[in-house]
Amino acid sequence: MVGISKSVPTSVEDAIKDKTAYKTQVSRNENIAKLQAGYLFPEIRIRVGAHKLKYPDAKMISLGLGDTTQPIPEVISSAMAKRALALSTIEGYSGYGAEKGEAQLRARLASTFYSSLGIDEDDIFVSDGAKCGISRIQALFGPNVTMAVQSPAYPAYVDSSVIMGQTGEFQKDIKKYATIEYMECTPENDFFPDLSKVSRTDVIFFCSPNNPTGYAASREQLISLVRFAKNNGSIIVYDSAYAMYASDDTPRSIFEIPGAKEVAIEIASFSKYAGFTGVRLGWTVVPKELKYSNGFSVATDYNRIVCTSFNGASNIAQAGGLACLSPEGLEAMHEMAGFYKENTQIILNTFKSLGFKVYGGKDCPYVWVHFPGQSSWDVFNDILEKTHLVTLPGNGFGPGGEGFIRVSGFGHRNNVLEACQRSQVVSVPRKKVGVCKCVATSQAEQTAYKTQVSRNGNIAKLQAGYLFPEIGRRKAAHMLKYPDAKVISLGIGDTTEPIPEVITSAMAKRALALSTVEGYSGYGAEQGEKELRARLASTFYANLGIEEDDIFVSDGAKSDISRLQVLFGSNVTMAVQDPSYPAYVDSSVIMGQTGQYQKDVEKFAKIEYMKCTPENDFFPDLSKVARTDVIFFCSPNNPTGSAASREQLIQLVKFAKDNGSIIVYDSAYAMYVSGDTPKSIFEIPGAKEVAIETASFSKYAGFTGVRLGWTVVPKELKFSDGFPVAKDFNRIVCTGFNGASNIAQAGGLACCSPEGQQAMHQVVGFYKENTQIIVDTFTSLGFKVYGGVHAPYVWVHFPGQSSWDVFSEILEKTHVVTTPGSGFGPAGEGFVRVSAFGHRDNVLEACRRFKELYK
Repeated sequence: MVGISKSVPTSVEDAIKDKTAYKTQVSRNENIAKLQAGYLFPEIRIRVGAHKLKYPDAKMISLGLGDTTQPIPEVISSAMAKRALALSTIEGYSGYGAEKGEAQLRARLASTFYSSLGIDEDDIFVSDGAKCGISRIQALFGPNVTMAVQSPAYPAYVDSSVIMGQTGEFQKDIKKYATIEYMECTPENDFFPDLSKVSRTDVIFFCSPNNPTGYAASREQLISLVRFAKNNGSIIVYDSAYAMYASDDTPRSIFEIPGAKEVAIEIASFSKYAGFTGVRLGWTVVPKELKYSNGFSVATDYNRIVCTSFNGASNIAQAGGLACLSPEGLEAMHEMAGFYKENTQIILNTFKSLGFKVYGGKDCPYVWVHFPGQSSWDVFNDILEKTHLVTLPGNGFGPGGEGFIRVSGFGHRNNVLEACQRSQVVSVPRKKVGVCKCVATSQAEQTAYKTQVSRNGNIAKLQAGYLFPEIGRRKAAHMLKYPDAKVISLGIGDTTEPIPEVITSAMAKRALALSTVEGYSGYGAEQGEKELRARLASTFYANLGIEEDDIFVSDGAKSDISRLQVLFGSNVTMAVQDPSYPAYVDSSVIMGQTGQYQKDVEKFAKIEYMKCTPENDFFPDLSKVARTDVIFFCSPNNPTGSAASREQLIQLVKFAKDNGSIIVYDSAYAMYVSGDTPKSIFEIPGAKEVAIETASFSKYAGFTGVRLGWTVVPKELKFSDGFPVAKDFNRIVCTGFNGASNIAQAGGLACCSPEGQQAMHQVVGFYKENTQIIVDTFTSLGFKVYGGVHAPYVWVHFPGQSSWDVFSEILEKTHVVTTPGSGFGPAGEGFVRVSAFGHRDNVLEACRRFKELYK
């Protein structure tokens, strides 16, 4: 059985105190406070939910959210099911993949969508969907850029810009944010902005075919857009999520336009082609030709953002992506797009026959219907009230959408026909996905070019490469040097044992079900499926006062660490254990919370490094720690392997309360804990008022490649003004994330079943046996060894030596990969971390080699 966390009050007095109202001293991120009302799509769900309560017997038809409804083609779902089942075998298991995505998928994306356009696999970053790609791009540019956006446009462009601090306040009189350049796209200008009236900005967000208007820019228009960007030194972020719906000679990629590789980034997704709205798979293209004003490669910085905040798309989803790009998959996707285009045409014809001015619908599955002189929300409410049909109010996409509604062609055919019979609804035209055309680039355009966009100064502060990709590079170089050596990796902490069959079979079953009408599901709640959140609450937080509404399901702890940094913003101070997981510090640097790197002490200014060494039992002396807004704390700790005791965590919670701080508690290794050592910070009285907890299935169930985790933000946690932290985190999640893969969530549910819990404990037990073998080996060699009891990491001391030198010597002489302790912070110097994640025979062989080296 999974050990249930215990709630133990330190005293009756403390228990009473915990029930009193409490606010931290952490100020709310003023950028999030600028946001208006709710994010559009959750707001629509709220109104629809209220309507259902009012009319419980009504047959609701949704042509609003743009969610796909047709089953995923069987050729694609069967490939995902096959990959899921393979993960339960030694031969088919895979853990962490490249953050950029699997090389084969990236190569296939390049050859399928960018043939002859000069885009290769190295330019492509596989993602968990376009919305996540948008947020990472905003983090790339940082707060000091200016941006332009079509009006109307997909709301995530503006909202993510506001959250990043790129905008001024919302101006209620004109319904626009200050400092954003709104490029009016109306019937009068053929839905393409008059660029002579557009001010110069650093970044231009442009979607074609456009959501919501349904219009696609012509080749001539895109040529003028690229020329405009070049003349102004701007960067275009081109959203091509609906490119497969484009017809005739309409460009499907910005890179069909000469010179675009020097001024553009492109984001794309399988969501609307293959029904992957719930599976979550997309990609971003950042050409190597794209440069900042100082000549630095944009792709290099974007790669750092990806490595810091993302562990790659689900390997099961990537298997589906490969199947999409097979000849059979491409044909199936075209058939699906054709079906939705037929729906769109039905809707278009319906509204035309009713005398409305109707736009779009030719190159995109959206119909843009004009209701002159009326409020879009009034029209939305009127249609919903009288017909039980869900559309979308045009002004939800910006002020340029007032007086319009968007009707989506995504729907079952009988629902579309029924909706049209009720005299309001949507459909889509048919078309073949064409191969992108290569337009020759002139000699002048082939000359070196730099944009006028300044590099994000925060990213420039980061030192060297992110730790784990750097280790990967050194390992690859070693394998080139010694091609016949058997290299054993006990370095990056990647799981190696197959996922238990009870879990993989659940994921395979869900994948196959997606190819049926009954089993298909598209967009889910951004916070995660309700059943999974309830099961997480009852499994890991029983009797601790944590409910399903406090839990946000994610694609892994690393992604949520970055979302939490966005939540807090740039004006907070932070403390971190030293040593600790490097993503805490790197994400803080990227968000602008720190000063410059101080080479003499190997620390970033403005970060409070809480030294955790053998001398203080790996728990900081809190009397010497300065007050900060946020405290990152991992227990059991990565890399030291030490776990804080109950008494130590009581001290930590008291310290946070006394200082009005918020603890971000990383419990990724909690299942490795034994005895009375707490598995959750919420076992400590009062923690719900000062703490957030991140967690993951990665190291319990072998989900390092599947990608599934969760974050707990208790409703009791408040900013200094009393505003609930969970509300702002929910807004961050809704703006920058479309939910974890539905297939992965099916695996999460299986993990929480009695059989799944038992299987996870067996996996954990196996790795703990590996850990003991490593501990015994280094102890027998006379080394001081720490950790290894409550975590699958062994922290070995090499006094007086450089961690990187030790790493290099072990690699050179034994062909074993470890991790240098200094990569986790200055207090890690002189240590190496040895991971117990490995096949048993590899662990035994590595230990034999260690004995040979250090005998």
